[in-house]
Amino acid sequence: MPFIGNTGKIEQIYLARLDPQQVEDQQAANLDNIRTGDIEASNVLTSNIGINVLDPTHNFELGSNLFMDDTLSPDEFVLDVKKRSRAEKLFVTQQFGVANTNPTHAMDVADVFFIETTAGAVNQVQIDGNLRASNTLTMTRAVWGANETVVIDPSADDEVLVQGNVNCQKLTATEGLSFGANILFDDVGSNVLVLDGNANQIGDFVITGDLTCHNLVSTGTAIYNTVNNIATTNAIIEVAQNAGTNQDAAIVFHQANESNAFIGYVHQTSSDATAGAAGNPGIDEFAIGRCTNGAAAVSMDIVDDITAEEINVHVYGKLYTSNSVGVANTHPTETLHVGSNLMVADTGSNVLNVTGNAFFTGTLTSNTGILIGSNVIVDDDAATKLAVTGNTSSTILFATDKIAVANSAPVDSISVSDKFRVSATGSNVVTVEGNAVIQSNLISMSNLAVGRQVPNETAHIQGSLRLGDTAGADDDAEYGIKSTGQMAIHANDAGAGDSHTSLLLKAGASTAREAKIDVRGGDSNTCVAFSTLDVERMRLTSSGNLGLANVQPAERLTVTGNIQLTGSSGAIFGEAFAASNKSTKIHTDTAAGESFIESRVVAGKGLNFRATSSANFGDPAMTILDSSNVGVGQSQPAAKLHVGGSTFVNDALASGRTDGAFDHAATPLTVTNIDDNASINSPNHVLNLCRRGASSSTIKGQKAEFAMARWESSGNNSRTRLDINLAHDLYNNVNVLTMRSDSRVGVGTNAPRSSLHVRSSGSENPEGNGLLVFNSTKNVDTEDAIACIQVQETGGNPFASFAVFDDDVNPATRTGWSIGVDNATTKDFRITANVSSVSNVQQTALFIDGSTSNIGIGTDVTSYGKLSVEGDILMGNKLEFGGVTGDQRTRDGGTGDFGH
Repeated sequence: MPFIGNTGKIEQIYLARLDPQQVEDQQAANLDNIRTGDIEASNVLTSNIGINVLDPTHNFELGSNLFMDDTLSPDEFVLDVKKRSRAEKLFVTQQFGVANTNPTHAMDVADVFFIETTAGAVNQVQIDGNLRASNTLTMTRAVWGANETVVIDPSADDEVLVQGNVNCQKLTATEGLSFGANILFDDVGSNVLVLDGNANQIGDFVITGDLTCHNLVSTGTAIYNTVNNIATTNAIIEVAQNAGTNQDAAIVFHQANESNAFIGYVHQTSSDATAGAAGNPGIDEFAIGRCTNGAAAVSMDIVDDITAEEINVHVYGKLYTSNSVGVANTHPTETLHVGSNLMVADTGSNVLNVTGNAFFTGTLTSNTGILIGSNVIVDDDAATKLAVTGNTSSTILFATDKIAVANSAPVDSISVSDKFRVSATGSNVVTVEGNAVIQSNLISMSNLAVGRQVPNETAHIQGSLRLGDTAGADDDAEYGIKSTGQMAIHANDAGAGDSHTSLLLKAGASTAREAKIDVRGGDSNTCVAFSTLDVERMRLTSSGNLGLANVQPAERLTVTGNIQLTGSSGAIFGEAFAASNKSTKIHTDTAAGESFIESRVVAGKGLNFRATSSANFGDPAMTILDSSNVGVGQSQPAAKLHVGGSTFVNDALASGRTDGAFDHAATPLTVTNIDDNASINSPNHVLNLCRRGASSSTIKGQKAEFAMARWESSGNNSRTRLDINLAHDLYNNVNVLTMRSDSRVGVGTNAPRSSLHVRSSGSENPEGNGLLVFNSTKNVDTEDAIACIQVQETGGNPFASFAVFDDDVNPATRTGWSIGVDNATTKDFRITANVSSVSNVQQTALFIDGSTSNIGIGTDVTSYGKLSVEGDILMGNKLEFGGVTGDQRTRDGGTGDFGH
């Protein structure tokens, strides 16, 4: 190794070429290599030989398509050919692989075709996939399936054996065909078909000869078309043995040119007609009638209209029933029930019950009496032969003594109860105790008393007075009380206390519909109450307070509910709403469609809003000054909006969506986007800061947008991401800065890979396309521009990494250099071919000792001189030593001392 210093020497210098004009081409070459056009030698001893390649990495390397390595590893390649090769014969002693780098058989083609030459192997050739061949010749047997599901063996008893189903378009057997031990087709036997067991026939089964069977089950329609009698040896025939729920069972008698007749048991279903209608009884029943069904039906379609096709049932003999009989009635409740109006009950109190008229052409005879309803009784044995409860009508009622109505012991000629009496001999011809209706005028020449003996006024009525029709009648006439002079209606003109002191004016047919005015003149309950629909709506108290929907008004006007002022009218509070006055007006301009709360105040004052839950009010919650400044929690706002305290834009996050302890109210301003978010990297607006463009042009405004999102899914954790976007062209968003909760910041990118990730673009412009630390101060030599990478004394290494990233491979790679300080020992400076570590000794290219400032190239051993080089040195021009007679510094008048 040569060492170069002030007084060092060079033992040997090897030059790759002797052409001094082209030496710069050899600065990166290693003198261990020989580069030449031709080599002629008896023996060439070297580790690598490269043909058409400068730096061979294999023992023999031809361009980039053929490599040879003398390797002992079974997994490495001795010969590697990247493109096509040709051989007259190719001999392989063990395995040969096509698209398979690790063959396990004599020949492997990928993982789908294998040839095995080992003696005794079960499968000499194995194919995982389809095989297509013009002809396939098998000498012994062919097998398909791992469990020999299909076997073709000409020497076996069953030449073709299939375990499973066979699906074929047509199957021809020249002699016979059998299925198990119970089904046999024999073309030449005495029985063509032999079935041992039950047969289930779904479709039609046509037999031209005899059929003998033990059981016959048909799931379709069984039709017997021969016009012959059917005889059974058994005494019982059962119909619909295996029928489902609500399936009708019947015997149908075919009728030519008319509906079939049937007898059977039919069911009522939800799709049938109204219960009781013809053909739809409403209950399950045994029926005889006509239908439109044949043998294929599962329910009877009964003919409802029987007028055209009546069916007569004639019983030759007696007809018995142990229960009721219904005629035109499907639900008889008595012994004989005809329709719904005639019933004969053998055990009832009324043997015959007729609802409706009964016509007799002869005499109706009753041995005791006749009862017509419950109000007319004809009883021959009673004292009263005819008793009528209710009204009677007759042309003339003649009595030789007295007539009594509702009076069993009449005294007068005519007695109606004991309230109306007519006496032919008494002092009062007519006596009425109770009300009397007079159709014409009632004239009294003196005072008239009604309900009392002595009147105090011209008309003195002790009781109520009614005008119009009978109580309860809907009278559409109009009645009134009129006076040609003053009229006074005075209630309780001599009473005391609070009872019965009201003057009531009512209108309405019922309590729930009436409207009334209740004028109360009691000692302590003096007021006027107005009610509608049996609810008091307005009250004027004795103190002059008026309540709307409020029965205890505490102010001059107390309203429970909304107040509407129609049109553009408004409510004015304080003085008249005019200049120099102090007043407030609330109104809506209906023409313009806008509303106003307007307040006239003195200078420096405003409209205040206060709220409290205690007895006293504090400072206003909100104030609008005459200067248009608005204060929230500020009674003297100094700006257009002056907030004293915390401000929320939308609701603060609920405690369940935070750590439960964070108090948003402690922050002056909290802005919340209320759109729920659980997705990843889907930012949404939280805050916009904007400035308007020029009003007289189309220049767009300026905007800074703050957006937030989650950058990672991690359970219920926040994983907050903040984007700052600026409007660039047509008010669009350009991402400028992204900050994440893992302390990563992106400049120009929203997916920072490191603590600070700056997105760069373009080339050849270090000031415009890179990172710039620029001190713009001029003419001051103490103004520096400093980029600092700093660690603690006991910390790691401060270094800069220059990496080339390749994510086109998997996994992605980073290669390049690191430059910085190795903080492990004496703060050594290194340039290392390792992007991840500057302290990697094996990959260090340049080393500067932190204590001596000695330099090492390719080595850390610098104790021999200021510069130590591990390897060869190639110089393009000259090497000169200072301090030697005739050196350049001496010739220039200097000394050999470099100084510092």
